[in-house]
Order: sequence, then structure tokens, then C-alpha cells
Amino acid sequence: MPRNNTKDAVLPRTLAAHLLIAELRAEARRDRFAASFEQHFPDDDEPRVPNPLDSAQARRAQEVLL
Repeated sequence: MPRNNTKDAVLPRTLAAHLLIAELRAEARRDRFAASFEQHFPDDDEPRVPNPLDSAQARRAQEVLL
């Protein structure tokens, strides 16, 4: 006689939830790697214009003028 134990059954929602969590973790790993890669190996083809408000001294001077 086959037994029908609901504790042994895995619900489809549970499988879908585990799959979703695994996909989100993989996406987070890819994003962290991409950010790390961009930080260590910046794109040389992209022109870089320094932002004058990057320094604290420039920001303080800007506040005084306002």
C-alpha cells in the first residue's frame, strides 16, 4: 500500500521560492563582480571629465558663493 505522507512532499511553491532565491543570489554575485571589475579596470574609451564638486574644498567654496 503506497503511503501518502505530506511531510515528504515538496510543494511547487517551495521549489519556485528556492529557485528565485538562487537566481537573486547569482544576480547579486554578478553585480558585485561587475562593480569590482569596473573599479579595478575602468573603461579607457569613456571620456572622463573631473567634477569640480568632488572635493570638499570646492563644495565649501560653492556654498559660500550661494
